Amino acid sequence: MEEQISEVNLRKTSLWDCNLEHADLTKADLEASNLFGTNLEGASLIDANLKHVIFSKANLKKAKLIDVNLESANLNSAILKEAILSRVNLENAQVNHANFEGASLKGANLHNAGAWGAVFRKAYLKDANLEGANFQEAHLEEVNLINANLKGTYLRFAHLEGANLKEAKGLTHEQLEHTFMDRDTQLPDYLIAQADTTDKSAK
Repeated sequence: MEEQISEVNLRKTSLWDCNLEHADLTKADLEASNLFGTNLEGASLIDANLKHVIFSKANLKKAKLIDVNLESANLNSAILKEAILSRVNLENAQVNHANFEGASLKGANLHNAGAWGAVFRKAYLKDANLEGANFQEAHLEEVNLINANLKGTYLRFAHLEGANLKEAKGLTHEQLEHTFMDRDTQLPDYLIAQADTTDKSAK
């Protein structure tokens, strides 16, 4: 049953392990609330304030989090498969070991986010800001990073097999030194040009 609780003020509320499947939390204020392990599958959290919220181990599969503020939130080990997170603000958020497989994060802000071991397989991250984020050991197979900002993104041991980085910004060879790539990984033209120049100089 769909719960209609949009625009409600639930600041600093404990909703630990609750069942809010398909709930309508549009424009809700949940700042600093605890939703550890809560089931929010298919829920609508459009334009909600989720700053400093604890979503650790929560189920947000197929949830709608468009234009949501998740600054400094804790989403460690949360499930966000196929969720819609367009223009979401995840600055300084912790999403370590979270599962974003197949999720849409177009225009998302992950500046300085912690995403160690997180799964973004087949996710859509076009125009996203990943500057300074930690994606160590993250799974980015077949991810779309067209026009994404990867300046200073930590990618050590990240999986980039089949990833589309063709128009990504701020990426360097040093960032890719200890990553996993294959022949289907698409790199920016400027990196390919730099590699060609280096090879010619070596000869």
